[in-house]
Amino acid sequence: MRLTRILLVSMALAAVLGLAGPGTGPAAAAVSGKRSTLEALYTLPRIIGTAPKAPAWSPDGRTLAFLWNEEGTNFYDVYAVSVDDPKPVRLTVLPRRTPSGKPAESPEAVAEAESIELDPGVTSVRWHPDGKRLVFSFRGASYLVAPGRDPEKLSEAAGLEPMGVLSPDGKSQAFLRGGALMVRPAGDPAAPARELYKPEAAGVRLRVNAWSPDGRRLLANEIDARKMPRRKIPDYLAGETGTRDVPRAFPGEETTTQRVGVVDVAAAEVRWLEFGDRPADMITSLAWSPDGRSVLVDACDKFVKDRW
Repeated sequence: MRLTRILLVSMALAAVLGLAGPGTGPAAAAVSGKRSTLEALYTLPRIIGTAPKAPAWSPDGRTLAFLWNEEGTNFYDVYAVSVDDPKPVRLTVLPRRTPSGKPAESPEAVAEAESIELDPGVTSVRWHPDGKRLVFSFRGASYLVAPGRDPEKLSEAAGLEPMGVLSPDGKSQAFLRGGALMVRPAGDPAAPARELYKPEAAGVRLRVNAWSPDGRRLLANEIDARKMPRRKIPDYLAGETGTRDVPRAFPGEETTTQRVGVVDVAAAEVRWLEFGDRPADMITSLAWSPDGRSVLVDACDKFVKDRW
């Protein structure tokens, strides 16, 4: 029954988003039958719009929060849709960067225009443990938002770390500091943070994913990029053309190696999951099962041929 409800809401969401695009721009021209130009196919707003991403169900399964841009550009805001009414409701209208007025042909103006065009806006969204508010990330800071209210910035003064992940009961938060996975009580800025795990080698970084439903364990994703080839990429935006070393692997070459750890919060111990003969070179997403006994891992190999 729940799967059927998810499918129905997903189809309704896709249909509504397909009809809720702007009334101007390349997409509107295509719908009205006007001739579109080659330039319009490669400029913003996109002719096919911007796809919604990062869907997150509320704890009661009645509301789906997600990130979207209904204008067809790259700047995402927070939206929500309910099971009873599939019409998307916009929850945030966040400020966007604007040009500073520098000469249009200058390298500074070109770099500025690129920064404005590629500004991602909100990068993540998840439900607060109370099931009524949403926590989202915007330009390195965390915010709280509820329908009909302005976003409220969460800061160190409030005892909540930027990009921190709250436990299911809302009493603890996990976050990264100096490359280490840390945990401390939420809402108490004076409480000391406790280190759970830190990679020993430079070039290895962590990503904190999610608390288990019982709040006793954490999923952590360790990413090792030390073997990835570095290539010289031309940079034409500086005063003189130069090159930059960028980690870039072609299919089949050494890429990042990843592993998934289940961290016992009380004992500060990590148990690394074994995947047998399936190398998890690229891990797309992780999730706990509702009973907390299993972990869903979405991964593929470095040849980008097999996914499981």
